[in-house]
Amino acid sequence: MKAISWLLEGDIFIQYMTHRDLIGSDGITLSQMQKRIPKEGFGAKFLSRQNESGHWGVLLLPAQMDINTLHAA
Repeated sequence: MKAISWLLEGDIFIQYMTHRDLIGSDGITLSQMQKRIPKEGFGAKFLSRQNESGHWGVLLLPAQMDINTLHAA
């Protein structure tokens, strides 16, 4: 039980995973916690790095490549 207590003292994402995977909390609790992830701790820090366009970085393509013709294999 000491390990779970320690995990519950951590970042909200760690708390959420602990409740979901180890404690088996109900859906309402998980939903409430999940809503906090983008607003607190690592989740907020991570999302703050996203560009205004919604991308995470700069897409660099060779001059001869057209982004409109790229597709997943």
